[in-house]
Amino acid sequence: MKNRTRLLKSLSLIALPTAAAIIVVACVDPNANPNGPQGSYSAPGSGAYPPPGYPPQPGYPPQPGYPPQPGYPPPQPGYPPQPAMPGPAMPPPMPPQPGAPAASGSNAPLGPVVTSDPNQLSAIFAQAAQAAQAFLQPPGSAGGGTTGGGGGGGGLPTSLADGCIKALALQNAQGMSPEGQEATGNLQEGGHLAFMVPMQGGKCYTLIGCSPPGQIKNVDLNLLAPPFYNFLAGQDTTDDNHPIIGAAGKPMCPIVPMALNYKVDIVARTGSGSVAVQLYSKQK
Repeated sequence: MKNRTRLLKSLSLIALPTAAAIIVVACVDPNANPNGPQGSYSAPGSGAYPPPGYPPQPGYPPQPGYPPQPGYPPPQPGYPPQPAMPGPAMPPPMPPQPGAPAASGSNAPLGPVVTSDPNQLSAIFAQAAQAAQAFLQPPGSAGGGTTGGGGGGGGLPTSLADGCIKALALQNAQGMSPEGQEATGNLQEGGHLAFMVPMQGGKCYTLIGCSPPGQIKNVDLNLLAPPFYNFLAGQDTTDDNHPIIGAAGKPMCPIVPMALNYKVDIVARTGSGSVAVQLYSKQK
């Protein structure tokens, strides 16, 4: 009996270390690194990150450097947003050029233009807008015309000016016929007269003016294009009493098929007296 009791005590002493070893083995994490520090595991939600290479697990915040995952708050402070890359600089819009008209089919010069200074162009357009209307009469009429602009008036006959125009047409408007009415009037030095002439594609034109000898020594003609008459479509290039736009061999030939009304600005640069202007045309 005593021997049996001693045997049982010996077996109990052997079984206790074995059970303790089994309990320790059961508590060890099978996935833990055997060489890493023990006790570094944190419970979910404690702010630690899952091992690299694994997708985010519920309860873990997104790792730095990765885009936020759906359902997670925005990235933590400390990572300011990067500034947007600047795009190519756009050139500033070009300002409108002096004398440039609205888009139309009449924005190409029909004759020579000698004035290009913006200040001079602005003055021409402003003076033409305020010019008095010339008196219109049938071509070759011996009657006179009057005007209230530029100091005109008095009804001086224009037959001398009309004869001058006919003589000039023999050389500068060969094969052409008078188009529309003849514009007449009287001007003081620096005065302006204006009238409209219709011009269209399929025809060519020459504009001839004249002041009798001893009266207006330098007459100028400016042809202004529609629709706003702020574009110089042709200009007289001589300093004399008989201005011409579209002289021999260089007539004005519009390309717009419809008829457009151009404005003719008559200017007395030097001297004063009577003046007449006539438009001539022919088929192309």
